[in-house]
Amino acid sequence: MPRVVLFDRFGGPDVLRIVEEPVVEPAAGEVRVRIEAFAVNPLDQMMRSGGLPAAVDLPHARLGVEGTGVVDAVGPGTTGPEIGDPVVLTAVPDASVRGSYGEYTTVPASRVLARPAGLGVVEAAASWVAFSTAYGALVEKARMRPGDHVLVTAASGGVGRAAIQIANQIGAVPIAVTRQAAKWKSCSPPAPPGSSPPTRRTTRCSHRGIKPATI
Repeated sequence: MPRVVLFDRFGGPDVLRIVEEPVVEPAAGEVRVRIEAFAVNPLDQMMRSGGLPAAVDLPHARLGVEGTGVVDAVGPGTTGPEIGDPVVLTAVPDASVRGSYGEYTTVPASRVLARPAGLGVVEAAASWVAFSTAYGALVEKARMRPGDHVLVTAASGGVGRAAIQIANQIGAVPIAVTRQAAKWKSCSPPAPPGSSPPTRRTTRCSHRGIKPATI
């Protein structure tokens, strides 16, 4: 039978256990996804440790809010995704019941998107939460436009790196800030072939607290 990660009490990683369970048949409006990769997200740590504001039903709770895989079955009357379609999970609802830490999960069809052909499995599994968070803040809320200078704090984290890429894509100027000197190079895209390695001047990235970056 397929395997799934469960936990019966709050705590550290040691509370997680792997068990075998039968697959769940999708209901009307749902799809079942055979998971190819799932992401380990800070939200998962909060849920597992009991730090999430939302209620988590214990025991026998699942974990995982994002991942990617292939549609394995569709429920009656479900439109959109078809069996065999590669998809990305877009923030699994009721993660304690439908979490992505397993070989299969069943979710509403509205919670999956077609996986872009050029996106690898690992990248697809870990993209949705970071990029949707950054896009929502910068584009939908702040109305970022080409030429805007955008200060990105915690720039070496997942959401920070996504914010830098979105700003660059739109034509804004991201100014990255990270507290750890060891991580500042991750704020910059790889240098083009034949060019000099990135420096703090070329990456617009500062460390040791928030301060103006030297450009």
